[in-house]
Amino acid sequence: MGKSVRVFFGMLVLCILAIPAFAGSPDLHGVYPAGLQRGANVALTLRGARLEGAAEIHFYQHGIAVKSLENTDANTVVAQCSVAPECPLGEHHLRLRTTTGLTELRTVWVTALPIVNEAEPNGEFTEPQVVPLNSTVSGVVTNEDIDYYAIEAKRGDRISAEIEAMRLGRAMFDPAIAILNADRFELAVADDSSLLLQDSTASIIAPEDGRYVIAVREAAFGGNDQSTYLLHIGSFPRPTVAYPPGAQTGVPFSFTLLGDPAGPITLDHMKLQASVDGMSAIFAKDGDQLSPSPIWLRVGHMPVTSEFRPVAPGDSGTTTSNATPPPTTAPAAPVPPVAFQGAISKAGEVDRFRFDGKKGVALIISAYARRLRSPLDAVLEVFDASGKWLAGNDDSAGADSVLTFTPPEDGEYEVRVRDHLGRGGETFVYRIELSPPQPSLELSLERIDSKKPQHLQAISVPKGNRFAALIRADRKNVGGAVSIEATGLPPGVTAVTTPVEADGALSPVLFEASAEASPVGSLADIKGLIAGTNDAANLPGIFSQTIPLVIAPPNETVYYQTTVNQLAVAVTEAAPFRIELAQPAAPILQNGVKPLKVHVQREPGFTGEIVLQMLWNPPGMSSVPTLTVAADKSDIEYQVSAAPDAPTKQWKLAILGHSTVNGGDVWVSTGLVSFSVEPPLFGGSLQMAATEQGTQVGVLCKLDSRRPFEGTARVTLLGLPPNTQCQPKDITAGATEVVFDLITQPNAPIGQHGNLFCELTMQQSGEILHHRLAGGGVLRIDAPPVAVAAEPEKKAPAPRQPAAPPKPLSRLEQLRKAAAEKAAATTEKPAQ
Repeated sequence: MGKSVRVFFGMLVLCILAIPAFAGSPDLHGVYPAGLQRGANVALTLRGARLEGAAEIHFYQHGIAVKSLENTDANTVVAQCSVAPECPLGEHHLRLRTTTGLTELRTVWVTALPIVNEAEPNGEFTEPQVVPLNSTVSGVVTNEDIDYYAIEAKRGDRISAEIEAMRLGRAMFDPAIAILNADRFELAVADDSSLLLQDSTASIIAPEDGRYVIAVREAAFGGNDQSTYLLHIGSFPRPTVAYPPGAQTGVPFSFTLLGDPAGPITLDHMKLQASVDGMSAIFAKDGDQLSPSPIWLRVGHMPVTSEFRPVAPGDSGTTTSNATPPPTTAPAAPVPPVAFQGAISKAGEVDRFRFDGKKGVALIISAYARRLRSPLDAVLEVFDASGKWLAGNDDSAGADSVLTFTPPEDGEYEVRVRDHLGRGGETFVYRIELSPPQPSLELSLERIDSKKPQHLQAISVPKGNRFAALIRADRKNVGGAVSIEATGLPPGVTAVTTPVEADGALSPVLFEASAEASPVGSLADIKGLIAGTNDAANLPGIFSQTIPLVIAPPNETVYYQTTVNQLAVAVTEAAPFRIELAQPAAPILQNGVKPLKVHVQREPGFTGEIVLQMLWNPPGMSSVPTLTVAADKSDIEYQVSAAPDAPTKQWKLAILGHSTVNGGDVWVSTGLVSFSVEPPLFGGSLQMAATEQGTQVGVLCKLDSRRPFEGTARVTLLGLPPNTQCQPKDITAGATEVVFDLITQPNAPIGQHGNLFCELTMQQSGEILHHRLAGGGVLRIDAPPVAVAAEPEKKAPAPRQPAAPPKPLSRLEQLRKAAAEKAAATTEKPAQ
C-alpha cells in the first residue's frame, strides 16, 4: 500500500471517529421472571431492543433494590435485585433507563410464597408436577395446553388457588383454574372473578386426606409462549369482600371478611386511611399465611350509616320498588353527606335508605360495588315519601351506578339499591355515598397517538435540547385556570409550564436539559392548583397516568390497564439534531392560514430525514399530521389553519421532531412560542352575478369592516370555474364594497357555479395576514343568444293553367260504370 493511500485511509478513520455515535430510543418487550419473592435476591432479565447503555431501573413502588445492572448483549439486561422482607405484595411498576431514553412501563409481581418454576411434562392429570403447598408456580400455557400441579392435604385443610395471568400485562391470556380430587372430580372451578377481574381464584376445604390437583388452562383452550402466569397454591385465606365495605377515615371499625370457605374472618377496631382515590387495600391473614391479592374498601370523611331494612306489614322480607315506606320506628333520616352500607343478601332483595333532602340542593348518589370487587351489579333508584319514583340509574360508572338528584322539595326521600339481575348473597356488598358535588382536579399526560398507548408516555430529553408534552387537566364541579408545577426533576432539567385556560383542558409543558446535564432520571411529581384556591390541601391536583397493558380484539378493547402517579423523566445523550420554531411576528386570523417557519440544525455527519408534527392544535386550529424535512433541507414552513370560530386568544405552540437513528427514534421539540388568533379584518357577502360566455361582468362583494388597519389589503375572488379570470382588488380600512371585473372566455362552462369566495391578504410586521370571507358566492354563465336567419323573399304565384279535357272511357269501362249505377239504384229502392 502506498504512502498516499495510507494517509487517505488514516484521515477517513479520523473522520469516522469524529462523528458522534448516536443511538435511538430503547424498547422493553418483557421482564423475566414475572414474579419475585419477598426477602429474596433475584436475577431479573429485561429483553427488548436497543438496550445498550442500561443505567438504571426506576421502580415506582418501594421495596425492590437494584444491586447491579449489566448488558449481556445489545438487547438484554440482567439486574441483580434484592426484594425487602416487607416489600408490598402485588404489582410493581418499572421502567428501564438507558443513556438514550426511557422504555415502556412494564410490571413484576411480588409474592409472599416461594417461587417454583413449571417443569414439563405436566400436561397429563395422571402425571402432574408435584409442588409444595404454599408456593407460587411460574409457568406458561401454550396452545391447547393444560398444566396440572399436585399437592398433599389433610381433611379440613383449606386449599386455595389464585392466578395472575391477565394482570401480568403480557398477553391476552384469560385463565381458568380448577381444583380436583384424586378421582378427577372437580371440587371448584373458576373462570374470571369479581375480585380479580379476568383472573381466577378458587378455594375449598379438603373433604379427605390425600392428593389434590390444580389445573390451569386458557379459558378457550388457546395460549402461546407469552401466556405466562403466577399460580399461588396454599392454605392462605381467600375471602373476596369485606363487610362493611367501607369506613370513615380515622374512625375505628370492625370488619368481617366474607367468601372464604373456612368461614368469616373478623378484623376488630381497625383505623383506615384513604389513598388519593378514596380506596384502601387490606390483605386477609390466617396465621402466617396472607392472601396474595387484597380486599378493597372505600374510605372517606363522610359519616357512615349501617344498613336498615324495614319490612312492611305482610311483606316476606323481599322489598320492591313499590314497597311501603319504612315505619316510623326507623332511625331518623340522615342529612347528606352520608354513606349507606349494606348487602343484598338474597335473591330479589331491595335495600332502602332514607335521607333528608333540601329543595334545590343537588346530590351525587354513587354506588360502590364492582369497584369494591363485589359481584353486585347495582341499580340505584330514588323515591319520594309517598313511594313515587323520581330518578334511577344503572351502569354509569362501569357496572356501578351514579346519578345526580336534586330534591324538588324539602323532606325525606328514599334511595333503593338492588341487583340488576335480581341476584343476591352474602358477598353482594355495597356502599352508597350521598354528597353535594365535590370539586376535584386530576392531571394526566396526554397521549400523542391513541393507537400506541405507551408512545411518548415518558419524558426523554437529550442534553442541550428540549422535549415538549401536553398536560390534561380534568376538573369536576369546579372551574378556573390551572397552574402546573413539576418537582423532583433530574438535575439539569427544568420545566416551563403554562396555565391551563379556565375554559380549556390542555396546556404544553416544555422540558429542557442543559448542555452540561449528565444522563440521569427520576420519577417526578406533577401538581396542579386552580387559580384562586388558597388551600391546596383541600383541592389537590392529582397526577394519574393510566397505561393499557393488554389490548386485543374486538375493537382494540383494553382488557387490563394499570395506573401510576408519577411521571418518568430522564436526560439522554445528545441528539444529532435540533429544531427551532421562529416566533411569529403577526397573528393568524380567524378563517385564515399561516405558515410557521421551522429551522433544523444538524450535527456534522448526520443526514437523516426529520419528521415534524405539531405538539397540539389549540381549539379551532388544524394542521397536517406530519411534515418531513428532507436530508438536504434545513428550512421548511409548517402551515396551520384557524376556523371561522377559533377562539381569539393567545396560545403556546411547539413542534415535535423525530428521526430514526440506528433503528430507533430520537425525539426533540422546539421551544414554546406565543401564537395569537385574532378576528378577521372584514366579513362580506358575494352578490349573485350572471353573464354570458365571452363577456365581462362586475361581481359585487359587500364588505363588513371588522376592525381598523393601516395600509391596503388585497382581495382576490377564488373558486371560479375554468376559463374565467379576475384580477385582485386593493381595499383600505372601512371599505364597504369591492367590485371584481370578471372575464369569461367563449369556452367557459355554461351553468350555475357556486362556492365562490374571497381571500384577503396583507402584510403586517413583515408577514402575510390571510383570511377568507364571503363564501358561497354564485356565478351563472349563459350561452350567447343565437342570431335568427332572415326569411327568403316571397315570389308571386304562377298563373293557373286550364284543366286538360277528361280522357274518354273505353267500352269496358263504360259497361262497368253502367252496372255500378244500376246496383246502387236497386239498393236505394224502398221495400214494398
